[in-house]
Amino acid sequence: MGTLTSPVPITESFRTTHPDPLTWFVDFGEVADPGAVQAQFHAFRSWEGVSADLPTIRARILVITGDQDIVIPPENAFIIADAIPDATLIIGEGQGHGMIFVEPEKIAGIIVDFLD
Repeated sequence: MGTLTSPVPITESFRTTHPDPLTWFVDFGEVADPGAVQAQFHAFRSWEGVSADLPTIRARILVITGDQDIVIPPENAFIIADAIPDATLIIGEGQGHGMIFVEPEKIAGIIVDFLD
């Protein structure tokens, strides 16, 4: 997999204490299809969102974010959870966008508890 140099998914403090990405990031040996990446980027840029529809959701919703997420600002999770009736919001302290790689057991436990 090589050396991970991007700080995007994982906080700097975690990367410092876990310098080898192979200890926390599973390498499935797959390379992203450049066409699929381009299509996803186009969809991201052209999507108008669903914010107006959030209050109509009646399913149980779990919203999880890290308080140090620089990919999707944590404030978005508050907006989403506030807009959806009875949504459950979990904030991972000291966590970034890749918190599922940092604390997989903890995140799995949160999800299992929510589903129970």
